[in-house]
Amino acid sequence: MKTILKLFVVAQFIGLICLNSQVTVLAKGAGSSAGITLLQPISAKASGMGEAYSSLSGELSCLHYNPAGLSSLEEQAVSFMYQRGLADDNFTTLLYGKKCPFAVLGASIVYYDTGKIEMYNTEGDLISKIGQKDVVLTIGGAKEIKGFPVGLNLKFISSEIFGESATAFAIDLGGQYKRDLADGQLQTGVSLQNLGTKLTYIDEGDSLPLTIRSGVSYMKEFSRNAVLVSCDTPYYVNEEEMLILLGVEYTYNKLFSLRGGYRLNMDDADKEDEPINIGMGITWKNYALDYAVGITEDLSIPHRVSVQLKF
Repeated sequence: MKTILKLFVVAQFIGLICLNSQVTVLAKGAGSSAGITLLQPISAKASGMGEAYSSLSGELSCLHYNPAGLSSLEEQAVSFMYQRGLADDNFTTLLYGKKCPFAVLGASIVYYDTGKIEMYNTEGDLISKIGQKDVVLTIGGAKEIKGFPVGLNLKFISSEIFGESATAFAIDLGGQYKRDLADGQLQTGVSLQNLGTKLTYIDEGDSLPLTIRSGVSYMKEFSRNAVLVSCDTPYYVNEEEMLILLGVEYTYNKLFSLRGGYRLNMDDADKEDEPINIGMGITWKNYALDYAVGITEDLSIPHRVSVQLKF
């Protein structure tokens, strides 16, 4: 228990160092960020655990939360997710990862489209325009250096809102620490996300959602079953807000998994749109099917389905 507490304190301390160095330069008081598509869940599995993912490793979803987690990806893999809510919007993701001799490489495409929205122009005519359409391309790499996994992402963001377009570039940086214990494995992670240029619509430039994540997770395996618990504390620099994300997963016979996640906004609990997530998954040979649903106060209830293939 003392070892767990020490490692958690180290992870939080590293996160605070990153926070102090970045807030001074980049934060200009509480505000809002553009490119909110960058903050959406990238897989049903991560969503089902409340996105408490910055300390996890060996999965494609790690590319979105902490690229260092890709370093232990053993097999070539591809993953696709589709999200649907009550509105007519579409959100899809496509991820790919491969272990190479020099590093583990990953890539993703994220697409969001609200569809066309009818409105009246200044002359009073009814017109139809695309409300919002975003495309995010990410290329990342990870490697263990002297036993410490580190990772880097390069991002390109293209966004269109009611016919006005904007582009931006960003990077993610991440690191992890792993330790095998007598009764399980403990991991900690820290990442800096969406550090880059602004999205400029017409003449107005908006910052990307700069995020600093730190987290800790613990996994215990017994026979062919496993229990995983994790906690993340992402800090959104522009909004000056911090969340606590809690996730748990129980896997039976390496085949069926049940997941749960809880999200708490430390500054204003009423502002958390999707506080509870639940999910499940089935893994058979090289195939995986995952499902997650978010429980929201406005009953929009986003449903997410992911499929993954390893080869």
